[in-house]
Amino acid sequence: MKELLFYTTIKGIEKTMPIIASKEYKHSWIKKAIDNELSKNVTRCPGIFKIKNEGWLIRTWQDINLSIKDSEYKWQTPLNQKTLSTHFEFDQIGHHDEIFLYNHFDNWPKNTFSKIIKINTPWVVDVPKGYLLHQIHPAYLDENRFTAVPGTYTSETGLNCLNVPVFWHATEGEFLIKAGTPIAQLILTKKEDINYSIEVASESKRFLIKERLTNLLLNMSFKRIYKNIKDFWNK
Repeated sequence: MKELLFYTTIKGIEKTMPIIASKEYKHSWIKKAIDNELSKNVTRCPGIFKIKNEGWLIRTWQDINLSIKDSEYKWQTPLNQKTLSTHFEFDQIGHHDEIFLYNHFDNWPKNTFSKIIKINTPWVVDVPKGYLLHQIHPAYLDENRFTAVPGTYTSETGLNCLNVPVFWHATEGEFLIKAGTPIAQLILTKKEDINYSIEVASESKRFLIKERLTNLLLNMSFKRIYKNIKDFWNK
């Protein structure tokens, strides 16, 4: 059986702040939505929760203070990640200069720091052959101070250090990133070539058949039960 392996370079982090399945993390806004009679239906939306619960989450293992001023930044943490790590010793925070992306963008995100802040983690991943591990911003995260820059890890580069570059959406200020803050979501997919085609819906027999079944399943009950719909299509 193929296995996705996560290694920590700081002993103890696997207990105090492990990588977790995305479905285990409870976004604060979800509880508010459940408690609100008018909006609780959103908590049953498969489109939202399928991606929100997919894969795994990387969280900050300690507090990080970040200070930005005059196109420069400073940072501080309670513990020294670089000296605590037994392998791949990285400072907790690094960056990519403007030459990396900023100088080439015609539409840089408004009110966003020109450097890419890089949050280095004490985690290393070994991706099984034939798979791609995608790193994205955590889906539906109730956090607007930063956006994780997407990327992909493969077995072709051996061991991969899980470091998270982010767009920081401020050009000045003092910020606290609390321990336990989700900073990236990891989603594993199989590496394979998929053919695709384009058809006109009204002229496609397979579209018309599937459209009728989809509409019947979605609307046959007063209360939509997505599990029953899922079970039908999985037969």
